[in-house]
Amino acid sequence: MLNKKLEYKICGALQQFCVSGLLKGDMGVCIYYFVSGRMRNDSHMTQLGNASLKRIMSKMGQNKKLFIEDGVVGIAIGISFLLKYKYVEGDVNDVLQDIDDYIYKGACVVLENETAPDTKLPTLDILIFYIVRYIDVKAPVRKRFYGKLIEHLFNYIYIHRLDSFYQESYPFSLKKDSYLFLCVLVWIYKIGIAQKRIGHIFEEIKPFLFSCFPVLHANRFQLMTVARCVGKFVNDKEWVTFADRLAENVDMNYILEKELADKNILPQTGVIGIWLLKEFNLWMGFAVRDSSYDFEKRVIESSIWDRIEKDAEFFSNYYSLDGYCGIRMFLDYLKRQNEI
Repeated sequence: MLNKKLEYKICGALQQFCVSGLLKGDMGVCIYYFVSGRMRNDSHMTQLGNASLKRIMSKMGQNKKLFIEDGVVGIAIGISFLLKYKYVEGDVNDVLQDIDDYIYKGACVVLENETAPDTKLPTLDILIFYIVRYIDVKAPVRKRFYGKLIEHLFNYIYIHRLDSFYQESYPFSLKKDSYLFLCVLVWIYKIGIAQKRIGHIFEEIKPFLFSCFPVLHANRFQLMTVARCVGKFVNDKEWVTFADRLAENVDMNYILEKELADKNILPQTGVIGIWLLKEFNLWMGFAVRDSSYDFEKRVIESSIWDRIEKDAEFFSNYYSLDGYCGIRMFLDYLKRQNEI
C-alpha cells in the first residue's frame, strides 16, 4: 500500500501546507506519528511526532480559526490527548493556559455577535473543547467556571438551531451537527452537568426526531446509533425502542457495497466511519446485524491509494486524520488487534 511513499508524502505535506488543525492539518499528523510510533514500537515515528509538535507550537499564533477541523480548538484538543495518554510530558493546565484564554475570548465574540442564519459557527467545537477542559481540570473554582460555560454553550446551540436540524444530510457524514450535538449532550449528562435541563431537551426533541426515517441506510444507521446512545446513558427506553425500529431497516451490506463507492473509505464520510459506528454500538452492548463484513480487506483494496501519487489536490485535502493518516491508524489498530 505504498507505505514508504505515504510516509514520504505526509512529511512533504507538513512542509508544503500551512494547515495546523486536528482533522485537516499538522496536529492530526502529529497525533498519527505519536500513536503509530507507540503501536509499532517505532522510535523514528515518535521523533517525527516531537518535531511536528514543536513546529505546531512555534506557529500557534498564526492560526485564528476556532474549529476542531482546521483551527486552534483542534490543536488544543490534540495537545490535551497527547498529555493525557503520556505521549509527551507536562501539566495540561500550564500548557493550554494561553490557548484557553484565546478560545474563551473567541467564544465570547461568537456568542455576543449576531450572524447570518447560514453562517457556520464554531460553537459546537468550542463546547467540545470545554468539556475536555472540564474533565482535565482539578481546581474547584475553574471546574465550576467551565461547567457554567458548558451549560451556556449547549443552551445557545439548542436555542439557535436551524430549521434543518432534523433534516437528513447528504451524503453520509459523522460531522452532521444535530447528531453530534445529541451525543455531546449525552457526554455532558454523564459528567453531571445540567442533567435536568438536558433531560428536558431530549423530551422536546422526541416528537420531531422520532418521526424521521432517513433515506440513506448509512444515515439510518447513524441515527440508530445516536438514539441508542441517548437511550442507554440517559436511561430512556423510548429512545432504544426508536433505535430498534431503525435497526430493522438497516442493511449493512447495502451501505458498504452500494451507498459507499470504492474510494469512499474516509474516517468521517466513508467505510471507516461506518466501522466506527459499528464499534460504538458493540461497546455500548448493542448487536449490529451483518457485522462480520471484512472492513480491513475493503480498505486495503480501495483505489484511494492510487490517488496518493495521481491526485495532488485530493492528497492536500486528505493527508491528515480525516484522510490517509486516519486510514493508516485504522489499519495499524486492526493489525494490533489481530496479534493480541
